[in-house]
Amino acid sequence: MTDSDATARAVVLVVDDEPMLRSATALALESEGFAPVVAGSVAEAIDVLAHTAIDLVLTDVAMPGADGIALARHVRCRCSGVAVVLMSGQLQPDAARELADVPFVRKPFTAGEIVAAVAAGLARR
Repeated sequence: MTDSDATARAVVLVVDDEPMLRSATALALESEGFAPVVAGSVAEAIDVLAHTAIDLVLTDVAMPGADGIALARHVRCRCSGVAVVLMSGQLQPDAARELADVPFVRKPFTAGEIVAAVAAGLARR
């Protein structure tokens, strides 16, 4: 199996509170051979992580309640081997310093940009 085969079968948890963006992102990933799973909140994402083998979490930063930064911290502490990619219109300076090694995609993004960010995140695991 080649590296691209392993990447193409990767299970990606897409976390965003905007249903249209969540669906469009999952569709873009699926069209490239990834296996997307979706969640509309951090609480839902944590539940998915507890019950599903995930390779990468692609999360929006700004969401009601707990945000994507809290989810990234959770993944780092409790989900060994799971990569994280953040997406947002803007990133808070404190989070940018703390998570400097986490790939970041600025919204709005193209399908190509999100697929490239996910592939890069998986390569860094």
